[in-house]
Amino acid sequence: MSRPVVDRGVLERVERELRARVRGRVLDLGDPARRATLDDLVAQGEPFDSIVSMFQLSRSCDPRHDARAVERLLAEGGQFFFLEPTASFGVVAALRRLAGRRDHNIPAIVREAGLSMSIYERIVVDTVWPASRTYVEGIAFRTLYPAQPVQNA
Repeated sequence: MSRPVVDRGVLERVERELRARVRGRVLDLGDPARRATLDDLVAQGEPFDSIVSMFQLSRSCDPRHDARAVERLLAEGGQFFFLEPTASFGVVAALRRLAGRRDHNIPAIVREAGLSMSIYERIVVDTVWPASRTYVEGIAFRTLYPAQPVQNA
């Protein structure tokens, strides 16, 4: 599902809407006051009812590792709220790679970490270069049977 957008203000509105749904004990991955790393929180057995990632997972040096940590940090019935830029395809993707920009397929990373998405929507924002940028908003939860990485034959 995808909706075209011209106004970047839509991303701010989407972020506000996602944050309004957060409940219980919250971990904001973008909180500058957070001192503990995700690995520290996992080691401490810290469960969270809501984990929020607004443009953080895509900035990570190892988003797969961080997504797996998020899965382990979610309390029973917890939810992961995210708004992230996601991988582009075709000419746009080639231009981004040439420019040295990382392009992560956020939905695939979230699923690989053992999370299922209850809400998932792509947002396309028109920009000057390289023509547009795709973002993904979603709410994910832990699955009963975590996904296993696909083995290449």
